[in-house]
Amino acid sequence: MGRRKRLCTTSTDIPIGSEIHEQSSEFSATDIPIEGDQSSAQKKVRGYTQKPETWNMSSSRKIVVTFNRFGKPVGDEGNELVQYLGTFVRMANHVGIDYDNWRKIPIQKKEDMYSMVKAKFVIHPTETSEIKKWILFSMGKNGGLGKVH
Repeated sequence: MGRRKRLCTTSTDIPIGSEIHEQSSEFSATDIPIEGDQSSAQKKVRGYTQKPETWNMSSSRKIVVTFNRFGKPVGDEGNELVQYLGTFVRMANHVGIDYDNWRKIPIQKKEDMYSMVKAKFVIHPTETSEIKKWILFSMGKNGGLGKVH
């Protein structure tokens, strides 16, 4: 495994409008314990991305994600957001198994999920309706719940 890249994060103690950002790497790939014996003959397969470093991040820290003019995230922080969205919608306590299609999830539940994403990430430079639409679209696409609209 390669080295973990440093993400641009900010503290909620500092006003978000200020240009003070810190480079932080709370976990590295070597910090995560690996279960099982390495010498076993079983084939190693890559499992689902779990993103423990993002989920376990303190509530006063947020990852600053920069979006381009088309409303798409860019950089390492954008990649972190995409992977986080994938883990987020696969958790049963966020989206129940009783929904087989993203369009059947109530709007209020989608808004709550979007608020939870904003609790971990800061949208830079400004939040627009296109960015919100992309995040909700990506949640529906990553969740494997069928068509997204």
